[in-house]
Amino acid sequence: MGTLEDSEATRARIIEVAGHLFGEQGWKSVPVRTIASLAKTHLSAINYHFENKKNLYEAVLQEALKMPPEMAAGLKRPITDPEAARDMMIKVVEAYLVASKNKDETWKSRLMMREFLEPSTAFKNAIQLAARPIFDRFTELLRVAAGPGATLERFELNAFLLLISMDSFASYAALTKLLLPRLDQSAAGLKPLSGKIVDVFIATSRTTAIAASVELGPARSTKKKSKRT
Repeated sequence: MGTLEDSEATRARIIEVAGHLFGEQGWKSVPVRTIASLAKTHLSAINYHFENKKNLYEAVLQEALKMPPEMAAGLKRPITDPEAARDMMIKVVEAYLVASKNKDETWKSRLMMREFLEPSTAFKNAIQLAARPIFDRFTELLRVAAGPGATLERFELNAFLLLISMDSFASYAALTKLLLPRLDQSAAGLKPLSGKIVDVFIATSRTTAIAASVELGPARSTKKKSKRT
């Protein structure tokens, strides 16, 4: 009789094998028997852990979107200092880029590209579980780093673009090397690169915040004058 550790190892192996196959061929095209064979297990094990292929795909998708531990830790601590907010965003981006350097993780990028082009019914739930916390945290941290003034919509847009940029540098390394040959994307250069990415969106957020305060300024002064008269 297998132990709990054996059972969890089998589940992880099934997800890993299925992830590679789903990323290459699409989840509907891969027979469950093929997954079981390559994972060196039985159909009964897949049925035990996931019940059916749809549930297996949802588990694979959640694994593809799962944050590295360093990222997860960075999303929890409350921050009110602008410099600390900047440092936290850099740590989150760097952790994501470091994880993407792992060659065993390439199936995750392939799988997500398929989902972006043809979203499955599982995509919405997976995004809410994995991407939404990062998006919300980036929105909050950009507001802290840039200062008040801009609308929530503008901060959310910059948070979305930061999220996309982070994923682009992770998924399109070959493209960025061709277009940005002077940018150091080696393991040693990931922290400085993360800082440059974050600083672009802090600067953009700060500019929109200043612009918004300038737009509101005359309206406020007019309002005050009208009250006096």
